[in-house]
Order: sequence, then C-alpha cells, then structure tokens
Amino acid sequence: MGVVLTNCRVYGLDEADTVAIENGRVYYVGRWTRLDSKLVVKKILDLQGAMVLPGLVDSHMHLQSTALARMGLDLRGLRSIEELKELVKAKARSLGEGRWIIGRGWDQELFREGKLPDRMDLDEAAPENPVLLYRVCGHIAVANTLALRKAGLLETNKDGILREEEVGLVAKHIPKLRVEELAEAIYETMIEASRLGLTSLHCMSVSKSEFEALRVLKSRIGNLPLRLFIYFKPNLVDYMEEARKSEDEYLKIKGLKLLTDGSLGGWTAALTEPYIDNPSSRGVLLLSKDRLAYYMRMAESKGFQLAVHAIGDRAINLVLETASKLKFDRRLLRIEHVSLTPPETLKLLREYRPMVTVQPRFTVTDWWVDRRLGPRARYVYMFKTLIAMGLKVAGGSDSPVEPLNPWLGLEAAVTRGLLAKHGLSEALAPDEALRIYTTGGDEVSLEMHHGPCEGLRADLIAVDRFDPGTLSSVNVLMTMIDGKIVYIDPSLGKA
Repeated sequence: MGVVLTNCRVYGLDEADTVAIENGRVYYVGRWTRLDSKLVVKKILDLQGAMVLPGLVDSHMHLQSTALARMGLDLRGLRSIEELKELVKAKARSLGEGRWIIGRGWDQELFREGKLPDRMDLDEAAPENPVLLYRVCGHIAVANTLALRKAGLLETNKDGILREEEVGLVAKHIPKLRVEELAEAIYETMIEASRLGLTSLHCMSVSKSEFEALRVLKSRIGNLPLRLFIYFKPNLVDYMEEARKSEDEYLKIKGLKLLTDGSLGGWTAALTEPYIDNPSSRGVLLLSKDRLAYYMRMAESKGFQLAVHAIGDRAINLVLETASKLKFDRRLLRIEHVSLTPPETLKLLREYRPMVTVQPRFTVTDWWVDRRLGPRARYVYMFKTLIAMGLKVAGGSDSPVEPLNPWLGLEAAVTRGLLAKHGLSEALAPDEALRIYTTGGDEVSLEMHHGPCEGLRADLIAVDRFDPGTLSSVNVLMTMIDGKIVYIDPSLGKA
C-alpha cells in the first residue's frame, strides 16, 4: 500500500472520508473504519477536512510560450496605449540599449485611444531597443522600427502591425535561450501548474527546441512533475519518431497541432459572413482543404491525432466537411476552440461528432464579441449545447492567451463571465465544468480516466472547498500524480 488520505471529503461521495492508493491506482474509497487493518501503509496523510477531487487537466495550452511570457512584460488589462508605452520605457531603462523587449497581453478593445498600437508608439517608448508586443490572442503583434529592420519588413510594413505569419517573421530574430535556460523556465512553469491543481497539460504547437528542453529536464530530474501530452508543430512530422524515444508515462507524443484560421479579436478568424465592425473582411483561412486532407491522411496512416485550431464558423465547417468526406477517424480529430457555432455548423458537428476543446475564460475576455459579430454573437461559446449533443468536450486555458489558473476557467464555465448578459442557457453546472477539466481531458487525449474512484489512476488534488460561487479563489492544498505527492501546502505538513 502506498498512501492513505484520510479525514477528508471526497467529491461526489458524501459518506467517504478516506482514499487509499496502491501502485499508482486508487485502491479504496470509503470510510476509514472500513479500511482493512491488515494493509501495510507507508504513509497516512491527514487532509484536515479538505476535499479530494480528480487532478485538473488543461487540454489546450502553450508550454514554452507560457514559460517565456512569465519572463516578459505582462500587458493584460492595460487601459491605454500611454500605459503600454510607459511599461516599455521602464523596461528599456532596466535592460539598456540593444536588448529585445518582449511583451504579451494587450487588447485594443480596452484602450481609451480606440485603436491598435503602432510602430511609432513603440519607437517613441524605446527607440534604441527592438520591441515586439503580442496582442492577447497571439495572432496579432506590434513591432517597432528596429525589430522590423531586423526582420527585413521595414519596407513592406509601415505601421508595425503584424498579423498571423508576419508575427513569426519578426519573432524568429529574438535571441534564443540556451536549452538549459529554457528547461529551467519550463520547469518553473510546471511547478506553478502543479500548485494550481493541474496534473496534466496538453501542450500545443511544440517546437523542436521546446522538446529538447524537456529531454534535458528529464535527464536532470527523472520523472516530470506532471503529465505532458505533446502536439507538435506540423513541420515536425519526421521528428516525431525520434521524439518517441523519450516517451514515458509523464511525457507522451500525441500528434500535430494545425491552424486553420486566426482570432476573433484580430479579425482573422474565418467567418461565413463579414465582421460587423470590419465589413470588408471575413477573416482568413490559413490552411487549404487539400493541405488539411493531406494531414488527415497522414495522421490516419501513422495513427496520431490532429488538434486543429478552428475559431470561426467557416474554419470549423472546413474541418468538418473535409473530415466527413475522407471518413477520417473521429478519435484522431480534436477541434480546438470551436468558438462560433451557428445552426449550420452545429448540424455538421452533430453529424460528425468530433472531440472538441473549449476555453471558458474567453467568455470574460471576449466581452466585445457583439461588436465583431452583431446578432451572431449568440452563437459563441456554446458549451452546454456541445455537451448536450453528446460530443466529448474538454476545457483548457490557451495559456498564455489566458492565465494558466484553471479555476478561472471553471468559474467562467459556470457563470458565463461577461457574456452572462446574453443569458445563462450555455452556462455549465459545477459538475459539468469539473468534468470538462478532468474526464474530458482524458477522453480527448485518448487516455485512461483518473480520479478518486477505485481502480482509476491516482492523479488527485485536495482543495479547501469546491463552492460554485467562489471557484476562482479555491486553494489547492495537495497535488498528487500516480499516488506521489508533487505539491503540498505547508499547512498539511511535508510530502
């Protein structure tokens, strides 16, 4: 016998006060008085009335980008371009001339000026430093003159506003961290995730350098502090076989991440009808039907998953129509975001029944969606409908687009965030919200279930409460993977 958790509450089992774990699996859930006294127990942990839940799963996040964002300027919540410029000025003073200034999180919808920041704004703030600042969605960024010159874009991009592929053309000129430095930044992010109650991360758009940093980390510490499921960038198909040599229970290669469109905030999500506040645009498709079909055939032949970013209804329709025509294996297709789902798109989803991942926190930060979509805004983030249709639905953060904290997403799933003004018909019950952040994550990654039920994998957390009214302020007291404690609050003692 490994660990016995006692003096606890178990979510969904009112009578239970004890969870016993053996060989990484839950062996017993019930009353302490009924636990077999003959069992050999290595450790008994008094949880002091805490509630035991399944470990949380972030089904869509960007590990390297989250780690790097923690090292740059946090531009979330700024209310003006002037505020943004002041932060850039201060960073330039602290770094000195010539060093890159990187930031993320600005949203022009919050700015008093009512416009996107541009090259001139950044030149005024930091004329002697190359600057690249990502919008919150990551699909748009703004660069100053020095950054544009380094990327060879100064002649073709006059305002410094970068969209989709242009962002990468500038970003590739940012000096790279040494692999050891990147490994340390990733490790710190994983530790933070475990403190938040996350036991699994689905890592999207993983680069070769990112995976090599994970290899370095594994060689240094052995088992990773949580489970990582890897979805590589599409240009790394050939590298996947080499990467599989590093697989174990804590690091698994799942497939590729594809992009079919951009973001609603950047007017680049592909819509069937024009944007209300930009009538000349229906967004952009970043992947052709033929190219998508190529990846689907390859995935089916090699047996790996495709995690396909599709936000606008035109992009979602493209994915579903292509998959249906090819009779693509539903278990190998995840549609990421599925943000805008009007009736025709819902019909296609119902017929094909793919697995989907959603980001409930978008209901807070996309408060401006009415401006983009007008009456069609009633069709965004239809979590309840997707579940009612019988789809396998998982929740994620899209960090660093949204904070890594999963409790913010759980609360938004229940309250509908700032979109509650349109009604609560798509709000989830607390148990539904918990399911998409636990079992849902297992299902879309084709993994076995986990949680405080006999026979399941012992990826567990203990929290001070699970109150639907205060989900965003839940305190995680313990995180456990395979029955091994990876984080414990000092109030409970030592691991």
